[in-house]
Amino acid sequence: MTPSLDDREFPPLQDQTKSGIAPGGGKSANTSRDTRRIDIGSQTQKKQGKAFPNNYVSTTRYKLWNIIPLNLFEQFHRAANIWFLIVSILQMLPYNLSPTTSWATLVPLCGVLFVTFVKDAYEDFKRWRDDCKGNGRECEVLVGEKFEKTKWSDVTVGMYIRLSRDEAVPADMV
Repeated sequence: MTPSLDDREFPPLQDQTKSGIAPGGGKSANTSRDTRRIDIGSQTQKKQGKAFPNNYVSTTRYKLWNIIPLNLFEQFHRAANIWFLIVSILQMLPYNLSPTTSWATLVPLCGVLFVTFVKDAYEDFKRWRDDCKGNGRECEVLVGEKFEKTKWSDVTVGMYIRLSRDEAVPADMV
């Protein structure tokens, strides 16, 4: 017969011994000098070298410097675009492999790539504009003894936020 989990003895966890709780659930003898402290706020995380992610929201796929290469990379994941590129390259060779002109497939391919690029860039611009609206919204944050207006993107872990009825919540909150 195997012993149940309740019958086994486990070594005490580090947090249990520091907090004054003995492995059996009772208090340990040295509870007067052992205290448990839970710090909340961004100052504590900076002291410990830990950083929480900020509240800035970005749903865009592209940056201004990488939109052309990333968009071309995504477009050439489509089999049809790869096929037309290969056919266009073969038509450009001086072997007269095609009965049509050398530009017959290259021009439509470039047209499709350009129209798709413009569509993707416009959609990404709309996402960026919506992100700016969301990040620029304001909420009331407790600073010292009073509440001050702060942008949603500037909210950090540990801030106390005052919410009103039917107001949108600026972050994951408890």
